[in-house]
Amino acid sequence: MIKRVFVFILCFFTLFLALNGCTISSREKSKEVIRAEELLSVGFPHRDLILDEVESGYISARDIELYLYMEERFEYYIKIDGEYIISKHDDLVIKEAAEKFNLSEEEVNIIHYNVGNLMVGIKPKDEIKLDDDSIPVVLSIDKVELSEQKELIVTVTNSTNYDGELPMINMTFNLYKGDENVSFQVVWAENFKKGTSSFKSLPISEEFDSFDCVAYINIDNMKSLNLKSSIQSANDKGETVIPVYIMSKTDLE
Repeated sequence: MIKRVFVFILCFFTLFLALNGCTISSREKSKEVIRAEELLSVGFPHRDLILDEVESGYISARDIELYLYMEERFEYYIKIDGEYIISKHDDLVIKEAAEKFNLSEEEVNIIHYNVGNLMVGIKPKDEIKLDDDSIPVVLSIDKVELSEQKELIVTVTNSTNYDGELPMINMTFNLYKGDENVSFQVVWAENFKKGTSSFKSLPISEEFDSFDCVAYINIDNMKSLNLKSSIQSANDKGETVIPVYIMSKTDLE
């Protein structure tokens, strides 16, 4: 009889803890996660992964809203034109999203990329710390010109104490007209050994009078070649690249 009562009490206590734990968990759930749950119905592909990354702070519910808005706009333009036209639709949708969510076009691109990866089940890349005794990448942008074809011509000096070719460098330029960020452009530097070389972008359609730039290198390539950045010791979570050079806002000559 005593044993049976003890088992009953133990079961009741366990059930109480379980129910109480569920109540606390529900009560402590952040507003961000609750909003994300509202945006992503039960059964939505990779929902748990996406909600986990909202809870971790990697993305926000607003990021999901932006992504879903952009996908709706893409569908709208594809329906009108009968097909996806990357050169037309990307520009339209990015500009609309930037205006609606009060963000720069570069920020919109980053958010759409990060959320898009989660939507197809790709878990964000973990943080990778580069060794303190690695070789620092030393770059400087000496000159930026605009060609007659509206291409950015970027002259860069590589002073890194490394005799081989650096991994491919992504130089992302934000383009400004006055104080307004009107667009961005990427210039790729590859097969770049020590010394000075020039690289160019694709033609630019927007009018601009100033720019800034951040140069990035893939974190895995940096690690494998025993290189490091003087800006950050590790990549940000989810980022496959690490910044190695920053150029502040500069007037176009």
